[in-house]
Amino acid sequence: MKINVGKKGITPEIVEEIKRQLKAYGEVRVRFLRSARADRSRFELAEELAEKVNAIFEKPIGNVVTLRRKK
Repeated sequence: MKINVGKKGITPEIVEEIKRQLKAYGEVRVRFLRSARADRSRFELAEELAEKVNAIFEKPIGNVVTLRRKK
């Protein structure tokens, strides 16, 4: 499953959707659009998102990060 994070950034709706997808599939790919990364690095966004959804993130490749459910 792939989810896009846009200009509104990491919203509660995005967090809930990622939690649902992690529960169902165990893995989610998140793409950070340029507008979401205005003043922060993709690493900072990925760390914040992983913390909010209680997941582990892999090294970002380009603008895409893979989140995996914690075991």
